[in-house]
Amino acid sequence: MFTRKLVITTEWIKLSDTSDNMSISFRGVLEIGESTVVPDDNTPLLRLENDMAPIAVDALSWVRVPVERHENVIVYIF
Repeated sequence: MFTRKLVITTEWIKLSDTSDNMSISFRGVLEIGESTVVPDDNTPLLRLENDMAPIAVDALSWVRVPVERHENVIVYIF
């Protein structure tokens, strides 16, 4: 069962303020950046297309929908 549900847009959202690792699940395409501050053009990004498979992330993970995609993605945090 998920603990939180977030609607992700093209703005960066930090997934957690705790140091714990967690899992997320979503359907669609997201970019994930690992950073202590909001990712910028120099931050390496991982672009993932997913269909609800769980993905491990940590407290440094920020997510957004790629800018060229005009949709929202719902992320479930476990």
